[in-house]
Amino acid sequence: MKVIISTMTRFHAFSLAEQMQKRGHLHKLVVGYFDPTRNAKGFDIDPDRVVKNVLPVALGHIPSRVPPLEAFRGLAQYGAHALHDLWARSQLEPCDVFVGWSGASLLTIRKAREMGAVTVVERGSAHMLRQKEILEEGEQLTNRCTGFFAPLRSVKTSELERSRLQISAINKHSALFKDSCDIGKISQLRNSRE
Repeated sequence: MKVIISTMTRFHAFSLAEQMQKRGHLHKLVVGYFDPTRNAKGFDIDPDRVVKNVLPVALGHIPSRVPPLEAFRGLAQYGAHALHDLWARSQLEPCDVFVGWSGASLLTIRKAREMGAVTVVERGSAHMLRQKEILEEGEQLTNRCTGFFAPLRSVKTSELERSRLQISAINKHSALFKDSCDIGKISQLRNSRE
């Protein structure tokens, strides 16, 4: 079984890639930044299975490093995710399972489905709608307790729409389960499609 994993940054993708490799299933890790001496230190992932492109990650970080551009942080992040997605799509090869991180996988998921792969949208936190609610509740509590507005990063409509499109891009036979390393579940899904 061939598994391709795509993420802009580490999250828990490196742990997943390491476990897939141990089981002989990791075909490729498509990532924005991978350095065995820094963010990948301690992970046993074959560098020959890693393709990386730091440009989208760098683009997303520019506003936080250049104070006058801070107002464009959300736009830069959105552009960085879209750029990673375009690049990851070009790196996609035939595989049995494609795992893409939410926010940066819409086009890649669509291509993986066209190629017949089981597709998984991975998210390291609450669903976007729930995340939006949590941030709004926190903002209200902050205003009530302190009497002033504490700027919190709100969830943009464009992010919600991209998240919704990614989820809808997954077909009814997609793998949506907590233990991404459960190859038996993936095999059952593949067999149910035939």
